[in-house]
Amino acid sequence: MRILITGSDSYIGTHLSKTLKLQGYDVLGMDLPNCILTSEIPQDIDWIIHLAAASRIGECIDDPARAYSINVTGTAKIIDHASRNKIGVIFASTSCIYDTEDTAYQSTKIQAEAVIDYYRRHCGLHATVLRFFNVYGHKAWPWPSLVMDIFLKCYRDGKDLPIYGDGSCRRNFIHLDDVASAVTACMEKRPGINLDVGSDDTVSIADLASWFGCKVKHWPSRSFDAVVREGPPNRTKEVLDWKPVRRLKDFVVDCLAHR
Repeated sequence: MRILITGSDSYIGTHLSKTLKLQGYDVLGMDLPNCILTSEIPQDIDWIIHLAAASRIGECIDDPARAYSINVTGTAKIIDHASRNKIGVIFASTSCIYDTEDTAYQSTKIQAEAVIDYYRRHCGLHATVLRFFNVYGHKAWPWPSLVMDIFLKCYRDGKDLPIYGDGSCRRNFIHLDDVASAVTACMEKRPGINLDVGSDDTVSIADLASWFGCKVKHWPSRSFDAVVREGPPNRTKEVLDWKPVRRLKDFVVDCLAHR
């Protein structure tokens, strides 16, 4: 089976590419901006796993035009190409779509999902949307933007852990290994619907910081930080016959033991 991963050099993409190759899949990778140029998409692809996106919320707020160009227009081009060529699609969406605070990132992902829904209903597209919660799993990601990676870098550098607001915001976390197994299950089960991908690990940012046993520094709350982003219901587990197995605290303990 031949798979194209857009955003193959991204946080999820690097791990997913490696995992799928180890499982025997023929994996190709493309990144921005080439991956939104459909003329660059190789022939004889069975699946497109579309991860490429403008995904940093702050950057999307600062440059919404770029966010819409990549996340909506770029996605529409890939979806159209996949539909015309009978290629299956797995689209990486986000739990941010459930937030009450309106952001450019959230808006672009909602609109991209709407494009996919239209092509499924009217053009015969086979596509599954996976709404990822807070992904973690790299022990030393060089461009930290997610809370776990920021905390790990600050811990290793001997700096205070930054917390925005009082730290009561709750987040659900999902390990990269469990993300990869969910993607594999999608290719096997072919559900063709929208699914949430999270775990049983929902903790407050303050509690997460306390596991590191070091000082924290509080910063003013940010408008786009949701108060609660709980884990998904069991529907995904039932549809995919899948369940996450990695635990958040075990990961933190292991990282601290191998500082």
